[in-house]
Amino acid sequence: MNTHCTFPWHTYSIDIGFGWWRSCPRADYKKLNDLNFFNHAELIDQRRSLRNNIQHPTCIRCWDAENANAISYRQALGENKTHELIDHDFLAVPTLLEIKFSNLCNLKCIMCSNNCSSLWEQDVPISEDLLGKYRGDEVSKKILEFTDTHYKDIKEFGLFGGEPVITKEFDQLVDLILSKPLSDGIKVISFSTNMYFSEYFRIKFEDKIQALLDRGHEFFFRFSIDGVYDQGEYVRTGLKWNVFEKNLDSFMNKFQDHPNMKRLRCNIALNVTNLVYIDTILNFLENKQYRNYEPHYNYVGKPDYFYIKTYGSRLKQAVEILKTQNYGKFAKYKDYVIELANSMSHLQPDLEAIQKGKNWLDKYDAEVNKNFLTLFPKNSFMYD
Repeated sequence: MNTHCTFPWHTYSIDIGFGWWRSCPRADYKKLNDLNFFNHAELIDQRRSLRNNIQHPTCIRCWDAENANAISYRQALGENKTHELIDHDFLAVPTLLEIKFSNLCNLKCIMCSNNCSSLWEQDVPISEDLLGKYRGDEVSKKILEFTDTHYKDIKEFGLFGGEPVITKEFDQLVDLILSKPLSDGIKVISFSTNMYFSEYFRIKFEDKIQALLDRGHEFFFRFSIDGVYDQGEYVRTGLKWNVFEKNLDSFMNKFQDHPNMKRLRCNIALNVTNLVYIDTILNFLENKQYRNYEPHYNYVGKPDYFYIKTYGSRLKQAVEILKTQNYGKFAKYKDYVIELANSMSHLQPDLEAIQKGKNWLDKYDAEVNKNFLTLFPKNSFMYD
């Protein structure tokens, strides 16, 4: 197996609130026990292993998928290739710096977790022994200093949460970018937002976006949408659909045609609950007559009971449903979803994880006074 992957050579992701870092969006976070951003000993070891075709344990999710002849995350995103700096162990600065200032969030999506939602953390606290040595305001200050020092060489900033728009650090980073001369380079600002915030935050957010665009910076922008109407409110606990739709309308009307909005994506967290309902999301967006957007190629790997791979041969029923669906102008995305499901349909279902998921959904239904299979009747394939 060729283990080459470009992520560890171009991406560095840091979770400031918990004191964690990782080299790829699908890798588990590691403790931030030193401030050698982008050159921790474990990251250097990972680069050496991948260069020498050794399956490094950090990348276990991709190896598990590929060893089972399923499509892995690195394959799905086209990162399974040789980086031009593959012979380098030490690198001064990532071209993509992802910053998660905190898990502060106003939603509690069912496929999310305590490290990405403060509302989940209230129910499932993160143990002190899992946190990094360095975290919080100290790291926030250091990473902004690192950004200031290496600003010219950082090509893209990725902002994550939680919901990044409602954090104070979002404004701090945007203001830092706005303070720099254009001779330091036009930057790509990349982030996802749940588009669920008050009028105050909506106006402030749109003003920041407009200021960055006016300076000539470019955006890779993703708005999260995992279901529509009642289904959307079910999977994104706490969401009021009318508020989300109003914010999305406002953003799209202002920015969808801006020449510096280089990539505009609907970020669908593809998982077993919405696998056979992606068509309803894309049909909703097409009926809104939004322009210049595409689906974002993404899927959920945990919790296990929402990972489509868990359902193995039961996905064959899902594929037959998918084949009948109309994705409108996004037939290519439909092909991708079918290919992904097919790549995992030869596996045996993980019955223990499936039962765990059913128990979780039954408990959730009781809490929210809803019924999963009533709202998602096509999902009976999960249990057949």
